[in-house]
Amino acid sequence: MLIGVVLAIAGVITGTVVIVGSTFRFMGMNFMSIAGNDYTFNPSTVPSGDWVGLVGGILAGLVLVWAMLLASAVFVRRSYNEISADLKIPMFRTAGLLYLVGAATTIILVGFLLLLVAQILLAVAFFSMQESAPAEAPQPAPVAPGL
Repeated sequence: MLIGVVLAIAGVITGTVVIVGSTFRFMGMNFMSIAGNDYTFNPSTVPSGDWVGLVGGILAGLVLVWAMLLASAVFVRRSYNEISADLKIPMFRTAGLLYLVGAATTIILVGFLLLLVAQILLAVAFFSMQESAPAEAPQPAPVAPGL
């Protein structure tokens, strides 16, 4: 689960850096200067190549975020599968699978709905847990030979 969380955070940060960097490159850094605030951005004077660079940079950032979140979803699903096996609650397995499918289909915007359903199933799975873990039968103490 830790790897999944780290990948998700890294994906959001790198995607944000790529998108903000491409926007700054498109607009130029002149609007951030302290000395003169008379800079105004005029989109009609921008060459068409710069527009392509802006759209390409934004798309690259979004695809990067999607890929990192998809890799994160794989690790989150593995964690939910282990939780399901340990607690014997199959709803965790279903929520993990739905989370992975939702993360994969966010690129076509359907996945956001699936992620919401996965989170609801996850909440239901947590509320269906028992108060305490089932007690396992105690193992008999080994008898030392010769006693």
